[in-house]
Amino acid sequence: MLLITGPAGAGKSTLADAWARGRPTPTVHISLDDVRDWVKSGYANPEDGWDELSERQYTVARRCVALAVHEYARIGYGCVVDDAVFPGMIKIIHDRMSGWRDSGASLIDNSGMGVDETVGLLNEVLRQG
Repeated sequence: MLLITGPAGAGKSTLADAWARGRPTPTVHISLDDVRDWVKSGYANPEDGWDELSERQYTVARRCVALAVHEYARIGYGCVVDDAVFPGMIKIIHDRMSGWRDSGASLIDNSGMGVDETVGLLNEVLRQG
């Protein structure tokens, strides 16, 4: 499973879609925003402010994404998930990720890179294991 995160509008979905389409094995792109868009009435837009409803909707959407990843992985599909990072969450996420640096997990900063260049880098990192 590949997780692509970043701020809103950074190109996460574009990158995830391009990477998934170029895979030689069956791969699914699951966008947290697409799952959140299932809500047609009562949608909590985080751009209008983060509140309890936003938090609940994101929690449920992330659970749905996790279940979808589990089910697709169970039948042999690779999964790429894109999920936004909000400014107030950056420090929390960085703190949580600090332990990953030496764990073997791959962390890539693609700032300043285009989609094709980033896809190439992702493929290279994954080939190296």
